[in-house]
Amino acid sequence: MKQNKILPSRNSDCYKCSYYRLGGYDTCPAFYPEQIPIQILNGKQKHRKPIAGQNDDTVFLMKDEFFYARDECVIATE
Repeated sequence: MKQNKILPSRNSDCYKCSYYRLGGYDTCPAFYPEQIPIQILNGKQKHRKPIAGQNDDTVFLMKDEFFYARDECVIATE
C-alpha cells in the first residue's frame, strides 16, 4: 500500500473536499489504499471528474464549512 508523505499544496482542492481525510497520511476514497496522484495534491490538476486508475466515481465535493466561511466573509465586508 502506497501512502503520501506530503500534504496537499495550497493550490490543491483536497483540504476543501468533503472526501479528504487527514490522519497520519492523507487519504481519499477515490484512490485509497493507493496515494492521491501528485498532480491533484499539488493543484496542477482538478478532480472534477473521475480519472483513470481511481476506485470509483468519487470526485471533489466542497465541504460545508468552506461555504459558511465564504458567506461570513461576504457579510463581514458589507
